[in-house]
Amino acid sequence: MSKLIIAIAVLLSLFALLRIGITFVSRTTAIGGIQSVNDNEQLGDCSKKPNCQGSQSSRINQKVDALPIALGTSDAMSTLASAITELGGKIEQQQGNYLHATFKTTLMGYTDDVELLVDVAASEVQIRSASRLGHSDLGANKKRIDTIRQHLTNRL
Repeated sequence: MSKLIIAIAVLLSLFALLRIGITFVSRTTAIGGIQSVNDNEQLGDCSKKPNCQGSQSSRINQKVDALPIALGTSDAMSTLASAITELGGKIEQQQGNYLHATFKTTLMGYTDDVELLVDVAASEVQIRSASRLGHSDLGANKKRIDTIRQHLTNRL
């Protein structure tokens, strides 16, 4: 019985150390930022690692549809900010037509970055979600974008 308690204590200690280490290592953001392409603003491309999804991704397996909007920039930004916080995200930067937020994964506490860029002329919101750590995200960013899309249905 005491060996079991010791084993559980060791495992819990390792898990706590791993969480602390992940928090320390994941301070570097995975944002693509705003790029200017042919005088049009767009979100940065995803890297080659399969831990990112974006409406501006150049790779088909990482590409998602932009969010359709019918609102003006300020109303859309307000709606997006509300949705992000309602879904548990933390807004890191909100300026003009750009919003950067972070989400933490439940079990391991990984930080993922979400970016939104309102393009009223195209009647859409560009979206990008990327993990800061690891090679694969096991579909977490696609699922997050789908959740955001579903949450915003009939609100934009």
